[in-house]
Amino acid sequence: MESIYIILLIFCIFLHYIYTTSTLRTVSFTVKSKYVLYEKFSKLMVSSTNGEVFEVCNNFWLWKWLSVELWDKLKEGNTYKFKIYGYRYPIIDFFPSVVEIL
Repeated sequence: MESIYIILLIFCIFLHYIYTTSTLRTVSFTVKSKYVLYEKFSKLMVSSTNGEVFEVCNNFWLWKWLSVELWDKLKEGNTYKFKIYGYRYPIIDFFPSVVEIL
């Protein structure tokens, strides 16, 4: 029974890797606001002037660990070019993730 859990865990990790690498892209937008969304855990969020919302987060696969510093550098009204991955899935509260300012 324990081996089923290990296989399931490995499969989920593999799916996350595929999701991250297959949706990785570069976008440019003007920061409208930045805020912290408190739910079970706090999320560093940024919204664009065109109505999109992004989460600023770390990512193991891309070797990005400075989400707090990245979020702190963002200034409202400035336009940036970002490396992001993911898509918005409202039903499960997923946001595209910003991992780097280019």
